[in-house]
Amino acid sequence: MTPDPVTLLPEQTAIDALRLLNDGGFRHLPICQDGRVMGIVSRYDFRAMEHARLNEESRFFEVLR
Repeated sequence: MTPDPVTLLPEQTAIDALRLLNDGGFRHLPICQDGRVMGIVSRYDFRAMEHARLNEESRFFEVLR
């Protein structure tokens, strides 16, 4: 098990999850609240539209650099 894993709060959005998954190179991300695991999301849970949006945002910020 990963010590001190990156987690997502239940009120965060799908794009927040995709950013964390992408930036960390993770396949799964626990959703935690008050120190308890409420669920887990994976890259597979998201559809092409969300991935396209993340890619679009990534390209936008690369242009700004």
